[in-house]
Amino acid sequence: PTATEPMSWFQKKKDPAEQIKEWKRGISKEVRHMDREIKALEREEAKMAKECKDLAKKDQKQACMILAKEIVRARKAKEGMYKSRAVMNNMSMQLAANLALSKAAGCMQKSAEVLGAMNDMMKVGEMSREMHAMARGTSGLSTEPDLPSLRRALSCL
Repeated sequence: PTATEPMSWFQKKKDPAEQIKEWKRGISKEVRHMDREIKALEREEAKMAKECKDLAKKDQKQACMILAKEIVRARKAKEGMYKSRAVMNNMSMQLAANLALSKAAGCMQKSAEVLGAMNDMMKVGEMSREMHAMARGTSGLSTEPDLPSLRRALSCL
């Protein structure tokens, strides 16, 4: 526990789904913050471009070159922010995929437990022995009449 979380020893552990939700919420908050910063950079870049055009009209090349370099730096910073934003979105999607995978694994584990309980209840080996015994017992019985026994019965008439 850190100094900001002195009571974390006594708190019960969070459910993984809740933890992932919290992480995704934090990531989306940061993505929104980055979007605001990107928009601010775009506004600043537009202002600098306009100012650079005005300086070029006034034939102030030195100041225009400085502003052009600042515009290039702003574009590189904006590009880096877009990359970071993409990485954060990727992390959020991976967290969601991992959550879905763990839920599916949990469902499969429960279905395996249910199938195991059903197998225990049915006692497959015992049922198999009984079915074989019944098959042996009924193998002598036939649903079709024998021809010799049918002839004898008819000859008596």
